[in-house]
Amino acid sequence: MYWGDGNMLDTPASDYQVIEYLRLADKAARLVRPLLIRRVADRRLNSTPNSMAVNVNALMAPLRQMAKSVKFAGQVFPGEIESPKDGDIVLTWKSKTAVEAYIKLKPHNCPKDLTANIALDLSNDDSE
Repeated sequence: MYWGDGNMLDTPASDYQVIEYLRLADKAARLVRPLLIRRVADRRLNSTPNSMAVNVNALMAPLRQMAKSVKFAGQVFPGEIESPKDGDIVLTWKSKTAVEAYIKLKPHNCPKDLTANIALDLSNDDSE
């Protein structure tokens, strides 16, 4: 029987050869994009330390939401990613009017190759 990931036609060293990782990155991009657009020409995003901290915290909200686990039918389902940590979002000023956001996501480990090792004990332990 053949099992495999969706063929993403990506380079061998890319992070996005696995469809699950691409979906997480796309979802984060869809959630963060409108937050960034709202900050265009908004002076509340400026180079002061307080402004940077407030905006990093605001941009981290979608990541925190993606990391939340859900309890359904008595079973806990983990979030889509691990909880974001300090430094997972970095805002960098490229010029007086250009800011770049760097965002790091960490997906949960999920097995795709499971191996069971079985030992057969045929010893005669008839000790009486």
